Amino acid sequence: MPRVSARETARQISIARMGFGVAFMAAPAFFGGIWVGPDASRPAGKLLFRALGARDFALGLGTLLAMRHGRPARGWLEASGLADFADFVATLLARDALAPASRAVTVAIAAPSAALCGLTAARVDLGREQVKHAYQA
Repeated sequence: MPRVSARETARQISIARMGFGVAFMAAPAFFGGIWVGPDASRPAGKLLFRALGARDFALGLGTLLAMRHGRPARGWLEASGLADFADFVATLLARDALAPASRAVTVAIAAPSAALCGLTAARVDLGREQVKHAYQA
């Protein structure tokens, strides 16, 4: 089985993050409802889930653009991992207010995504001469 490069993993993470972002912006009540339940259908819930979607879209796009332009992508992936870790912690803090299935889905997505972003961030810029120079600038 071929080994996937850190840059390819970063690309896939970014595309998935942008997909989540579009989904949350387009249908905040539905996708937010999977996470927090019926409160996602309220106007404030829709606002927050659209903002969350914009956050994820921006993080994914920022990573892709950095890689496309030969700029460091590590920081974008670190920010993505931090955002996922924050989602994980927020879910655990609100666990008593969430349906068990909602809690399980969010934890099952956010925790591994945070870890994958962190592991990929550490390797994504290695071997890229123009990126090494960008770090020194």
